[in-house]
Amino acid sequence: MDWRKGAEMTIADVERKAQSHFVPNTCVGEICGICWREGRISVDARHKVGEELAYDIGHNLTQYVCCKHFAMIVGSESAKTWRGCDV
Repeated sequence: MDWRKGAEMTIADVERKAQSHFVPNTCVGEICGICWREGRISVDARHKVGEELAYDIGHNLTQYVCCKHFAMIVGSESAKTWRGCDV
């Protein structure tokens, strides 16, 4: 299915495209935190998203996400150009 036309990709679609996807070492073994909250606990994380704090007041928020949710955060056009993420 074509994500840009509003059709939601299935997890199988994302996993198939992720076979040639660059995955940072920090993501290996991590699962998508958003999928986990939705009850799908077996989706591998392919991206690490972090919140930058203006002042050093503690540890920043870090979330591991799958390609589908990464595209929802940064936009599908941006996600397609980021490290081979083709959603």
